[in-house]
Amino acid sequence: MVCDGKVPWDPTTAPSSSARLTLPVVHRGYYELRWSLPLQNGRDALKGSVSLAVVADPRHRRYYPDSPLALDAGFSWFYTTPERLQTAAKVARAAGLSCLRDRLSWGATEPERGRFDWGWYRKAADAQRGVGITVYQVFHDSPLWATSAPPNTRDRHSYPPTNPDDAYRYFRKAAAEFKDSTKFWEIWNEPDIFFFAGRPEEYAAVLKAAYLGCKEGNPNCEVLLGSLAMQAGPWMERVFENGACDYFDLFNMHYYGPVDGVLERIAANKALLEQFHCHKPIWLTEMGVPAHRAPDGTFTQSERDQAVYLVKAYANALSHGVDRFFFFYMAEFLEYASSLWGIVRSDLTPKPAYAALAAMTETLGEARFVGQLDLGDPDARGYLFRNGGRYVMVAWSNAPKGVSLPASRALTLTDVMGVASQQPSRRGQVAVDLSPVPVYVSGLPAAIAKQAHDPAPWPKRRPRPAPATADPVWISLAFVQDRPKPDVDQVLAERNAFVARGESQLVAVDLHNYSRQPATVQVTLSAPAGWRLVGDSATKVSAAAGQTARTTFTLRRDSPQPGGEGRVAATATAPGHRISPAVGYIKAG
Repeated sequence: MVCDGKVPWDPTTAPSSSARLTLPVVHRGYYELRWSLPLQNGRDALKGSVSLAVVADPRHRRYYPDSPLALDAGFSWFYTTPERLQTAAKVARAAGLSCLRDRLSWGATEPERGRFDWGWYRKAADAQRGVGITVYQVFHDSPLWATSAPPNTRDRHSYPPTNPDDAYRYFRKAAAEFKDSTKFWEIWNEPDIFFFAGRPEEYAAVLKAAYLGCKEGNPNCEVLLGSLAMQAGPWMERVFENGACDYFDLFNMHYYGPVDGVLERIAANKALLEQFHCHKPIWLTEMGVPAHRAPDGTFTQSERDQAVYLVKAYANALSHGVDRFFFFYMAEFLEYASSLWGIVRSDLTPKPAYAALAAMTETLGEARFVGQLDLGDPDARGYLFRNGGRYVMVAWSNAPKGVSLPASRALTLTDVMGVASQQPSRRGQVAVDLSPVPVYVSGLPAAIAKQAHDPAPWPKRRPRPAPATADPVWISLAFVQDRPKPDVDQVLAERNAFVARGESQLVAVDLHNYSRQPATVQVTLSAPAGWRLVGDSATKVSAAAGQTARTTFTLRRDSPQPGGEGRVAATATAPGHRISPAVGYIKAG
């Protein structure tokens, strides 16, 4: 309790009344103001509360455009009036943020082929740009006019477009349209699960087309691989077999679960990148924890736990190779009637996690990870960050523990809400008590950096624009069906490999020429064990500038093992071009 008091009001003489309250709030942090209108019998006629956060003044604090501390916000889908957009943008900026992950719908912004309507998405991007925030945009839908879905299935938007060239044209237009506000584009949210009803070679085709479109529309933008919802497995490995590494600038992953579990997930995804010699910076664009209602009907304890989780999540991820971290989620929404997400409430007032994020951005500043410090106990974590010429440690211990840090002067201890205190030095050492709740330790001597080691080094993003890494002449592979695609449940059940139900199968290889010159390539197809090619395995294909040309091959079943998967690979060669392979897997149905 910080303070309490009474405000007199006599409704018989003043039916309406207002009063100004001066609150003795002097520290950073999270506060709740609770009020009630008591009756003479002791009961409350009315009562309520409002939450407050004291944070650094946005007018005077320093912001870092390339800060690794970011937030998944979903402005376009959650804030649907101009006033709400403006307020939400200011709330995000007051937390010290410079980059937000938003949401966009391809179907809503291109309702008919070639007719674009940016509407609300333009307003949302402008509101964020207006306060100094860079927008990072993600989508996960095909327009109904472009989808490869059959007409009578649900989730038709989750199917890939029939023609990936439509994705190229869309992202070329979108990247140019939002050049001033949107620097980052993610090509499909969580395509490794139900958000994308397609196989790896289909996603690879969308990724390649969209990447080249983005780079054509805005050479200074950067493209993220579709975020992995799960740990990398066969589906994503097969995307990489299609040469995916050349078609994104930033590797992208999600994680939900125990806060320390993210370390194993990061390591597993690094193993995928190592396997394909793809040393791209890693962004973790969704990780969070919801609040849950306690038996007393409140979210109080759960919201406190959420704030602690937030600080540990950022520290764990950034200390193990993640270049930028986006906590999930800014806006409040209830999932499955029990999980309450969001670091602000539906009225945009803060939760404890908001105050924790604001404290972190202020305390860590540019937040450049230096290394992990050995605190003398495996239960204790000490992650050292650099903020300009200053060093700040984020530390906690699974069990209460006292540690001693070398310092000839007092150190500043800042709790997760941003409340700072001084801890004196005695004989060149400062005693710090650690608990499961993290603490920031500032004022450490520069020499301490020599004691820090990076437990999981990984390449970081450079501030300058990433150069395009892919050839505008490329190929895609498709298994041709003589009937519409199956319903979404069957597609998802067969998403790793195409199921051929006949004795022969037609395979198409498309040559996409997004260059300004005609292109002729030699296309070669290899058949897997149990299948043989009918006719020649190689042919020449030509496509005019800006056009796509198709050639087909026929596979005939010899004696494939029932249920066994075989690799079908198309390669293309042409003087002056470096063309990635197109790979699909097939099995006998």
